[in-house]
Amino acid sequence: MGEETNITCRVCDAVNSIFRMKCSECDQYLGKAPKKGQPRSKQSKGRDKYKRKPPECNGNKTKYNSRWNAEQARKRIYGAKNASLRVYNCKLCRAFHLTKYRG
Repeated sequence: MGEETNITCRVCDAVNSIFRMKCSECDQYLGKAPKKGQPRSKQSKGRDKYKRKPPECNGNKTKYNSRWNAEQARKRIYGAKNASLRVYNCKLCRAFHLTKYRG
């Protein structure tokens, strides 16, 4: 009763059936344009939702580009603050960091 069976094109004002996607006169989309790209299943979208993010190196650590530079910094900190630190190679950022020595 209250349902329309026709749609008017916004470009050329031609009357089209409500089931058509494109206008019969000017070939413009009558509603929303279809999405581009491959459609994905609900299952694959759900898997992405629970995917773990790859671990990142914490940004507040000082990065040293060589072990020698890290050793020099370790010695300098030991002399200034008497703190025992250990040099390790971070596999995430491919740099050297200092951490507390637990022996």
